[in-house]
Amino acid sequence: MMETRSSERKIAAISLVILSLTACGLLMAQCYRLRGEAGSAKEALAQSRNRAALTTLDSFSLPLNRKMAVCNETGTGVTISALTAFYLDDDGSLKNYNSASNKWHTWRIAAGSHQMLDDTGQGGTAWNGSALFYAMDLGGPGESALLSGTSEDLSRGCIALRAR
Repeated sequence: MMETRSSERKIAAISLVILSLTACGLLMAQCYRLRGEAGSAKEALAQSRNRAALTTLDSFSLPLNRKMAVCNETGTGVTISALTAFYLDDDGSLKNYNSASNKWHTWRIAAGSHQMLDDTGQGGTAWNGSALFYAMDLGGPGESALLSGTSEDLSRGCIALRAR
């Protein structure tokens, strides 16, 4: 009888060990699964934050560098007597062109014409016409106006001057 009890205890102990090992195995599998899900959730959160950061940065980004051009849709000729433009050079540095600092360069735009704006001369190129932001003083017969904007105004190819 003692032998039977001893055998029963051994079987119970072995069963308990097997049950414990099985439970440990299931818990480890669950732990690895949860760790994987937590890692995926962490990665998804990081991507979400990156998208939010990029969206915020995009809202503060500079417009595209575009070549300045004017379409004179008025019935008379127009003269641009002063112009300043901020642009990115070939190295990506922000630069400023100011016609007042470049011998008061002017542009005369005939009625109904399309003209690129730049400042090239015998001495080379002072400005190639690129602009992110611009401001200009234009005048026609008996009129004068200040016009300013961003290169988004050039997305259709030119800044359209219209009769008032």
